[in-house]
Amino acid sequence: MWVAPAPAVGRPGAEAGDGCRRGVADAPGSDPKTAGAVDRACGQLAARGLHAVCRRLRDAMLNSDSEWECWAQREPYFGVLTHPKFRRELLSCSAIEEFFETGESTIDALGQTIRHHLEPDFSPGRVLDFGCGVGRLVVPLAKRYPQVVGADVSPAMLEEARKNCAERQLGNVTLVRSSDCLSNVDGPFDYINSSIVFQHIPVRRGERIFKGLLDRLRPGGVASLHVTYGKLDRKGRRVLRLRPGRWFQRARHTGYAAVERISGRRFRDPEMQMNFYDMNRLMHILQAAGVTSCYVEHTNHGGFLGAVLFLRKPESGV
Repeated sequence: MWVAPAPAVGRPGAEAGDGCRRGVADAPGSDPKTAGAVDRACGQLAARGLHAVCRRLRDAMLNSDSEWECWAQREPYFGVLTHPKFRRELLSCSAIEEFFETGESTIDALGQTIRHHLEPDFSPGRVLDFGCGVGRLVVPLAKRYPQVVGADVSPAMLEEARKNCAERQLGNVTLVRSSDCLSNVDGPFDYINSSIVFQHIPVRRGERIFKGLLDRLRPGGVASLHVTYGKLDRKGRRVLRLRPGRWFQRARHTGYAAVERISGRRFRDPEMQMNFYDMNRLMHILQAAGVTSCYVEHTNHGGFLGAVLFLRKPESGV
């Protein structure tokens, strides 16, 4: 269901027009309440001289959104599936076709699992793909189901998804810009899917969105939500104890930053966080939403361990 993760990379420079924002309030997915809270906290930390802590807090707010916008503007397809053939300079018609074929196979596999474990007559009318990117899963979903909504935090990704849907004459797709509070995502939905998305969202924000998606699932509706919870060591024998996003932060190639500043050229990809979720907390959110059981499929994407949670929301009054 996924190509191996992108190599560890550092944050790009802040040249004008590169799509990388520095202000919390300007983060693509931030809502005013969250942005204001972060700004206030950073102000208090800075007043105490804790500038490094302040930077880390801002990073937690900004990186997953503004860096995703950088990916969207520079490498929209490679940012979704990290294989060299999907690089902009190598992207051919056959590569694009292969890119969307991976979406077809993913949606087929998800549908088969749902029909086998949750709902034999699965045939949703209104579907949401959260974190839709360029439309890799929106396109096959729109071929199978009557109404599809794709939500993404990046305007550039949504524009590319819009072009891909138009080229395929898919008139049953609505694309909206998402935020932490999902204010543009109007439910209810019969089916909600999110694949390889939450791993790039800081955990506390992701938990809020996770709950928000469940709130938008109609009674009796089905969801398939993918999250990551850890990373194996190099020998594959144990799970490393790392804080959310920590793996990529450790692996930044800081030497490139000076070269970029001097030369004015970009040598690196934008940063891509990998965040690890506490499955206990997610199970509690599911139980609080009335979900009594779920089916789990484990994933291992290049040593990053995760799970696809397949669940069905109980009917009203059950």
